Amino acid sequence: MVILDIQRFKLVKKPWIKFIFLLSFGTQTFDLCVFVRILMHTMSAERIQKTYAIRMYSLKVGFKPGVVRLYSDERLLAALSLAPYASTARLIKAIKKDYFSIFNVELLISDASLMVEIWGHLAAAYWARILQKKVKWSAVRSLTEWVIVRSDRIDCGIFHKDKNRWLWDVLAPFRNCIKGLIPFKRTSPH
Repeated sequence: MVILDIQRFKLVKKPWIKFIFLLSFGTQTFDLCVFVRILMHTMSAERIQKTYAIRMYSLKVGFKPGVVRLYSDERLLAALSLAPYASTARLIKAIKKDYFSIFNVELLISDASLMVEIWGHLAAAYWARILQKKVKWSAVRSLTEWVIVRSDRIDCGIFHKDKNRWLWDVLAPFRNCIKGLIPFKRTSPH
């Protein structure tokens, strides 16, 4: 056990982490290295981002413990268009590999469930935009705007972090039907 390591304590930049450390220090003995590492990892995990190149498109993915975040936009749709199943599977494999290297634990979401969640968000955003252009009623426009905002950010989380994980797990066997709802087409990155 480390009572106090002044050099490592000085490296901590966030004042509130130092405050928590000092409060904890007075009440118990603990391993400072582990404590600071866990806190810093938790804080920085919210900001970890990786970029993946799929078919010449750059896709940003954010990582935090138990959750990966993608963005449902034209780049994601175009990147997955040529070979939706293979491209999505390759993206999921890369995300899971990096998740393990960042957090040293497996992302406990099945590939099929992740695939359905990504495609489900793409389909919802696509059809909401179509409906928004066709229907001019304010109630429909409000609903479609809500769907678009909710669908544009894809937060794929494990069970206790993602309250709708059960839905994607249930829909996973129907991924070919969901894929049919998305207008995958050959597109140019430029």
